[in-house]
Amino acid sequence: MKKFIVISLILIFSISNIEAQVSDYISAVRIGDAKDKIPVNVSATLFSTENISGINLFFKKFGESEYRNIEMLIAGNTASAQIDAEYVLPPYIDYYLLITLKNGNTQTYPVGIEQGISPLQIAVSGASEKDKEIIILSPTDGEILSRDNLLISISFFKAPDNVDIKKTKIFLNNEDITGLALFTNELIVISGESFEGKLPGGSRLLKVEVYDKDGNSYHSISKTFQVVSAAVAEQVSSRWKSLGNLRAESRSETF
Repeated sequence: MKKFIVISLILIFSISNIEAQVSDYISAVRIGDAKDKIPVNVSATLFSTENISGINLFFKKFGESEYRNIEMLIAGNTASAQIDAEYVLPPYIDYYLLITLKNGNTQTYPVGIEQGISPLQIAVSGASEKDKEIIILSPTDGEILSRDNLLISISFFKAPDNVDIKKTKIFLNNEDITGLALFTNELIVISGESFEGKLPGGSRLLKVEVYDKDGNSYHSISKTFQVVSAAVAEQVSSRWKSLGNLRAESRSETF
């Protein structure tokens, strides 16, 4: 009996030890709006990229046993990837990140996946007709752009008459930025210049809360994007063009 208790305590301590481990490389992960059959963006904020060779996103939809994986694009201190619409299905997506270091070692996020730690989950909700009424035109989900090119644009063109655009609240990483917005009858706009150089780089979660004329919550939408320096934005643009050319060449060779 004593032997059993000792072994049990060792196992409990070992599991607690694994759960207590904190990533040496990732400080936070942000997820865009996960709606049925709509692509979803995953972005990870990095402490530093100095020792990182690459990061891959492993994911599987509900009911699957095998993980798919895609390489994440690293820009500044953020790594990002988009899960295609065909894999974004309710009720959730399991996922984890695999960090490959320049010395050849690897580490998962969350730490300890190979030791039995459970992967993270993205809750996927059903698409709503309201998603077609109020639309974030820009930035696009997962977009990487410089401060100078930042433009937040929200369309109410298809919103019903009971929606009060003036009551809308806009948040960036939980900070209320509604006061920076320019309101028209069917559009809300915030330019990068409105931040007066006070917008830090990195992953950003844009959340828009919409209310009706009685002040009741009507709908909420969100998107993630990344703010980087102009130089990094140019590098990312060049890399995407190169990847596009490689894919085009690959398709040509296939045919």
